[in-house]
Amino acid sequence: MKSTIYSLAIVAMTILTLAATAPLARSDAITNSETLENKQLQNMDYQITAVDLVNRAYRGALRNQGIHSYQALLLSYTRRTLTAKDLVEAAVKAKLIQEAAVNDLRYLNDVNAQLKALEDIWR
Repeated sequence: MKSTIYSLAIVAMTILTLAATAPLARSDAITNSETLENKQLQNMDYQITAVDLVNRAYRGALRNQGIHSYQALLLSYTRRTLTAKDLVEAAVKAKLIQEAAVNDLRYLNDVNAQLKALEDIWR
């Protein structure tokens, strides 16, 4: 059973890594209700995608910032002691992404979706 879970986790991480290499489509359209700041946040290109960030955290790249790796990361997320915002803030401290990512709701949602995907596989 555990080997099956580990195998699924490895497959999931591989899929997530492959998905990270796909180009992201971004709309340049701006509605009247959007501010210039919101447009800048939405169009911000992070060098590390949400998929890559979760993948790196899972493999232990954020241990120095207090983020657990592997099963401990998933357990922290499952117990709700780790949030997408925590992960993004740790990545900012590690200088992996820009500080603006902490307030970028789309990026935070993407990170949360990747954490949720890992949680679903782990269960």
